[in-house]
Amino acid sequence: NMLGTEVGVIEVDPWYAMPHSVRSREVVFDHTWLFGRYTATAKINRGYNNEIDTMQYTFYVIDWIFVSEIFLGIVVLLFFIRFVTRRFEFRLKRKE
Repeated sequence: NMLGTEVGVIEVDPWYAMPHSVRSREVVFDHTWLFGRYTATAKINRGYNNEIDTMQYTFYVIDWIFVSEIFLGIVVLLFFIRFVTRRFEFRLKRKE
């Protein structure tokens, strides 16, 4: 994650592809709650001569429910401040 800690490891079953061809595979990572910047590192063993290819992909995860709750909270706070400032008058108390 963006703090540099490892979130999880997924081992992928062997997957074959012919030379000069494209074959894709979708791997799902089920985690309860993710937010922020992440980097996925894939280490693929070619299957011969013990050669390992490494590839990194950086992506962002933004939970729309969390963002909408924050937005709703800000809107409610602004309406509350507006309600209080229109209903009540604030004055400084003078000492005599």
